[in-house]
Amino acid sequence: MVGTSKEQLIEKLRATQVQFSIMLESMAENQDWQPDTERWSFRFIAAHMATVEDECFLDRVKRFSTEDSPHFEHYDNTGRDFGQFELINSLREWAALRWELLDIVCSMPENTWQHTRQGAPRLCLSCNTSCLNTIKNIYKKCSK
Repeated sequence: MVGTSKEQLIEKLRATQVQFSIMLESMAENQDWQPDTERWSFRFIAAHMATVEDECFLDRVKRFSTEDSPHFEHYDNTGRDFGQFELINSLREWAALRWELLDIVCSMPENTWQHTRQGAPRLCLSCNTSCLNTIKNIYKKCSK
């Protein structure tokens, strides 16, 4: 991602969320399917993505846009129960939050969004890409 322009980064942030959502939405009828008892269901994954976007990524992007050198604590929502969230509702929430994040990133000057080794927009993309690859593997298992 080093050398990625702001426009490329914004497009990748948009595209990874869309790709991920398309795959998850196709599993809405089987939202509680899990590859095994140690792995999350599609319902949990969708709710996790919306929650991380809200509590971690969006918060960090807002702070990057308003603070000179923000310090962030480690974020972890492991162990949370996402069982009460419907997959489709989580995907809608995630999409709205991602558009809010993109609006902020679009308005940030170059030196703000790129001023750290792993700026918040780059962190979002890195995490989304990793999660997208994981979902593709789970999707393949479920589709068999």
